[in-house]
Amino acid sequence: MIYRPVREQDVERLLDGAREGSRTTGMEELSLLSLSVGDHTRLLDLLRGARTACPGLNLSLPSVRAGVLDGEMLEALKKSRQGGFTIAPEAGTQRLRDVINKGLDEDQILETIAALFARGWDLIKLYFMIGLPTETDADLEGIVELCGKALERARSKRQRLNVSVSTFVPKPHTPFQWESQIGLAETVRRQELIRAGLKRISPGRRLNFKWHDSRVSLLEGAFSRGDRRLWPVLLKARELGCAFDAWSDKFDFARWQQAFAAANIDLEEFVGRRLPTGATLPWDHIDCLVSRKFLIRERDRARAGETTPDCRLEGCTGCGVCDFEGGLVNRAADRAGTAEAKPPAGKRPAEKFLSDGRRCEWRWQVAYARGRRLGWLSHLENVALVIRGLRRLQVPLAFTRGFHPHARVAFAHALPVGLESRHELLEFRTLAPIDMEALRRAWPEAMPTDLRLIEILPLPESAAAIDRRLSACLYEIRPENETWRARLKEIARAAGRVLEEGLPLKLVRRRKGKLQEIDLAPHIAAVELLPGAVLRLRVRLLDGRNPNIFVILQTLAGLQERPESGFVAVKLESFLD
Repeated sequence: MIYRPVREQDVERLLDGAREGSRTTGMEELSLLSLSVGDHTRLLDLLRGARTACPGLNLSLPSVRAGVLDGEMLEALKKSRQGGFTIAPEAGTQRLRDVINKGLDEDQILETIAALFARGWDLIKLYFMIGLPTETDADLEGIVELCGKALERARSKRQRLNVSVSTFVPKPHTPFQWESQIGLAETVRRQELIRAGLKRISPGRRLNFKWHDSRVSLLEGAFSRGDRRLWPVLLKARELGCAFDAWSDKFDFARWQQAFAAANIDLEEFVGRRLPTGATLPWDHIDCLVSRKFLIRERDRARAGETTPDCRLEGCTGCGVCDFEGGLVNRAADRAGTAEAKPPAGKRPAEKFLSDGRRCEWRWQVAYARGRRLGWLSHLENVALVIRGLRRLQVPLAFTRGFHPHARVAFAHALPVGLESRHELLEFRTLAPIDMEALRRAWPEAMPTDLRLIEILPLPESAAAIDRRLSACLYEIRPENETWRARLKEIARAAGRVLEEGLPLKLVRRRKGKLQEIDLAPHIAAVELLPGAVLRLRVRLLDGRNPNIFVILQTLAGLQERPESGFVAVKLESFLD
């Protein structure tokens, strides 16, 4: 209601923004976000244009109303790497969908689900609400029945459903702003009714049920239609320590109950009250142009099960938003026109093939340094960082084939979190030759300051993979306090005995509930203690295994857990065969 009149971004402008965003950020995801993206009158043009403007990007949509997606749109989306697709039937029966004016019937929902399964989507997410006005247990059983019919449309046992249920919260400026919200006990009862019904249909592997925390929904209901009585509640809740409550591990409902009790407000009664249509509401002073008379009329139509058509398609419904004399009108639905997307700067080269059918690719080896700040990122985060930088450099990366293509970038090994490295190695493949000197010059602008380029070299196709050519790593550990100054001397002596006397270095760890014993001694290649108790360890790789330097220090020192502080570890060099 409050987003009327509908205003659409121009397709060409959106594509320009997507193209520029892709070029400057190097991100691999492009999502078309909107309150109702399926209502964009040129959605197909936008999907086609985005594929041309941003090749190689994973294109996704938020929840889409079933019935909007036709075969052409699904084919355009099929080429992306999104894992799931979200559809929001909202209610389980046609009667209740008419009450909320969803404008969607069961056949449209099931046809869309069947089309998605047929085109290779393995996961479909269905979103429902409970506690909608006039809802009965028959409507809840309708959710179960609809999910059962949806699962029957699957083509294989690998295809599955995620069923998500949230509690309806009445919102201001809507026809349901006067309605009551169901309480905690009733919310849990309805959730359990659906859960038990879904369990009868299919095991959890193929039908996963998720529900919104009923206590959080209760608080949402309170603040959604709250008035000035709630400001003391907020102050008291903060005083009691409520913060970051959107995180489930930080949410403490008892504190909120205490805060409402201190303000003499019964939370469930406050949320569950039904407001008279003639009452003055706390938000009445805000004019969103939709008239109160229209909202009351829509509420009455909802209770009678009468739907209201989309005014963009079937004429004015008298909501009060449009000013026909002043030119403020809802956007007319016109699906004509085709967006001719301009190709991106540095257009992706066409693939070339050798006589034996193999794709032509060029290999490059990069040596770089990773500063201490970036050392606190995980390996996967560092991988994403490098790939985004290469995209910003407009490197024509080669991608793997298949439904989930990945950039052909490989790292010598995964660095543990907390480790700085002055010499790391990776390789990547491209579909065309690159200008190495131009890449060197542009690197500082495209990459983080803590990711410094050392050199880039071409690799012959016959060279083994970078992780197979890595033979050893040299580490330096510097103490930061007296405890570690003494400990590093002991570690140096222990490593020396392992080398000189051939002693084993046993690491015992638990993996998948079982104890494993690993001998780290063969990995110790050299040890050196420098002035100031600075320790240098050379660690060799064996059969592709490259033990974590922190685990080696832990084992040599006889510690129970990985050491985290008191020293600084730096990787000095990577050695290749």
